[in-house]
Parts: sequence; structure tokens; C-alpha cells
Amino acid sequence: MRLKRKSIKITLIIIAILLFLSLLTVLWGKSYLNHVYQDAVDDLSKGNYEVAIEKLKWIQQFKTNELIEEKLELAIYEEVTHVVVDDFFEQLSQAYPKLAGASSVKEVVLICESLQPIFFEFEALELNGDSQLSDLVASVKRDTMYQLFKDDYIFGDQLDSISNTSGLSSVVQDLAVYTVTEITSGCVESILKYKP
Repeated sequence: MRLKRKSIKITLIIIAILLFLSLLTVLWGKSYLNHVYQDAVDDLSKGNYEVAIEKLKWIQQFKTNELIEEKLELAIYEEVTHVVVDDFFEQLSQAYPKLAGASSVKEVVLICESLQPIFFEFEALELNGDSQLSDLVASVKRDTMYQLFKDDYIFGDQLDSISNTSGLSSVVQDLAVYTVTEITSGCVESILKYKP
């Protein structure tokens, strides 16, 4: 009888220890997943998009919820968007001194035409309300100088109407060049104030 009671006690102790270890494992696992999630959020805020995406996908293997899905979508959005935004501002930064120093309307036309592809890409960016990059893109697109530059000089025919100055006096031609370089470089300078 004593042997039977002793084996029951030992069995109960072993079961209690196993339950306790299982509980610790679950708690540690949740804690670790939360730690990895916070690391992913930090990576996302620092612009380490690939690392954040990798961590969030790893977490999804163990735990799926709406918050993780939203952060993963945000990370993917920002990874794609930041490439276009960086390229947009880089190309404008390179175009700015060229526009300011252009010596003919034709030169300004060529510079503006070279910016058309990046403007197409920038315009195609979708807005995601939870993203700082999305807020930046929206602010730039709302900017009056951006709209003027895009509508009149990048995609519009403003330069075509000005570039036909061949029959005019040199003073009028110089005035046209001055006006076009001032307007276009002023627009670009205004847009570059948004550069992150």
C-alpha cells in the first residue's frame, strides 16, 4: 500500500513538474514572440524593411493576428515606396542645379523630359494611411509648386509654347530662358524641402 501511495505521489509530482515546465515554455514563447515583434517594429521605423519583413513572416508561422498582418503589409508597402521616393528626390536633387543653370529653353525641356519616368512612378504610388512615407508622398502631391511643375513642365506643354522663340529678339529670348529657369528651379527647390 505504501509503495502504491509513493508511486502515486511521484507520478503526481512528475505531472506537476511537466505542467509547470509546459506553462513556462508557453510563457517564454509568447514573451519571445513579443520581443521579436518589437524588434521588427523597430527595424521598420529605422528603414530596415527587409529585416522587418523577415521577422514578421517568421512570427506569422507561430502566431497570426490582425496587428501582425497590418505591420507586414506596412513593411512591404514602405519597402517598395521608399525606393521610388529616394529615387524621386535623388533625381530632383541632380536636376536642380541643371535647371538653375540652363542656358536655353531647349535645355530645360530636355531636363524636364528626363524627369518624366520618375514622375510617373511617383504619381503611381498608392497612399497607405498608416505610413510616414505615405504622409510624405501625400504632402508632396498636394504641394502647389509640385503640381505646377508636374502639370505645366513635366507633363504639360508650357515649355513647348515658350521654346518657340527663334523669331524673337535676343532680349525676349533671354527673358524666356530666365523665366523658365527661375520657375522650374524654384518649383524643384520647393519640392526638395520635403526630402527626408
